[in-house]
Amino acid sequence: LLYRCRVAGCRMKQRTWLITDTHYCHKRIIEKCERPEDYEAQINRNWCLLVKPTDTIIHLGDVIMYKNNLLKGILEKLPGRKILVRGNHDAKSRSWYERNGFHYCCDALQLGSVLLTHKPCKVLPDGVRLNVHGHWHNRPKEPLSPQHKLLSIERTNYKPVLMEQFVC
Repeated sequence: LLYRCRVAGCRMKQRTWLITDTHYCHKRIIEKCERPEDYEAQINRNWCLLVKPTDTIIHLGDVIMYKNNLLKGILEKLPGRKILVRGNHDAKSRSWYERNGFHYCCDALQLGSVLLTHKPCKVLPDGVRLNVHGHWHNRPKEPLSPQHKLLSIERTNYKPVLMEQFVC
């Protein structure tokens, strides 16, 4: 999704990025999903290189593990307007996430004909042509249907992806 706006006479593109399953502060994920020891630093570096302050980044859940008190400090250092689609490890209330670094928090988000969820949605609502989801990481699984597409941070080299490129 590209939007154009005028800022001080310059045209700037606002882009929409997707990321999922960052699992900040989750040391066991290194072995479980074969992540490098510095996976958090890689995520942060890539996020800062790609995402502009005027962009939106939608996180498809499982943002942090165990040390929720660190979330606000982590997100404050990362650019962009942040939206969280809660995952199975995001147990705090929506308002808690909004007070701790996210501009908006929900359990699913439909943008046009694309449904963004953490776990794949087995029954798609009317008008949805594609369900982009995380949750399965780099573990090989067959898509539930051609209407499902897995976003895996392990498969994107710990980088957010442009939504318009990922959903095509």
